[in-house]
Amino acid sequence: MTVENTIDIYVDTAKMKTSDIWPLNSRLSAVRARGRKGGRHKVKTYKIQDAKRMYQNKALAIADVCKVLNTSKPILYCI
Repeated sequence: MTVENTIDIYVDTAKMKTSDIWPLNSRLSAVRARGRKGGRHKVKTYKIQDAKRMYQNKALAIADVCKVLNTSKPILYCI
């Protein structure tokens, strides 16, 4: 692949409409029209409080706290 070919690819991509590259907006609007919202559910405030309390008490291991609250480790660390 030559430099000219690479430049041509970038120029062609720049000329495309964003709807051609990212059809996500049209799909999301169709889903919203059917009454769906999309995205993740928010973590309940009582779960956040329980997680902080359990984590600070150090009575349970991290894996056990995740099992009790039905969350994953990355979510627990984000809280």
